[in-house]
Amino acid sequence: MVKILGISGSLRALSFNTALLRAAQAAAGEGVQIEAATLHGIPLYDGDLEQRDGMPQAVREMKQRMLNNNGLLMVTPEYNNGMPGVFKNAVDWLSRKTPDMRSHSVFSPQNPS
Repeated sequence: MVKILGISGSLRALSFNTALLRAAQAAAGEGVQIEAATLHGIPLYDGDLEQRDGMPQAVREMKQRMLNNNGLLMVTPEYNNGMPGVFKNAVDWLSRKTPDMRSHSVFSPQNPS
């Protein structure tokens, strides 16, 4: 079984990107499982906080979900020719080096136009 963690880069309740992620779940073939996640609860990156307290619980949990899967599918809107701040913030936290980091990723920026 290939397990993929899909992360939506939008916090909107009716996000096109979260809907796209759900569609990918439904379309996944036999032997492929896509777990959907959002970025709700991930705090703003703060290097001082990380140094003082370590990674926040929400970040540790998302990072563990990443490690429990074989790869990532990152689906995000495009704002002003770039990824939204909430998504970049999550990348900043989740890319912090740990001894057990390993993954294969697909990045899918989406624009309604």
